[in-house]
Amino acid sequence: QLWDTAFAAQAIATNTHLIETSHVKQCLTKIKDFVEFSQVKEDVDEHEKYYRHISNGGWPFSTLDHGWPI
Repeated sequence: QLWDTAFAAQAIATNTHLIETSHVKQCLTKIKDFVEFSQVKEDVDEHEKYYRHISNGGWPFSTLDHGWPI
């Protein structure tokens, strides 16, 4: 879902004439909020024990519940 959202934002951004409309600005604001919400903000407890890389600061492929940064 995160990647799909990012691709949609890129498609909107390439059509610069769309960005000036209020509903597109509102859509881009929601996209920004979703991307910020989706960022992994803490590492998994005992990540070394489970051979996990650091997750903090990354973004998952789908949703925050996925938790594995790509």
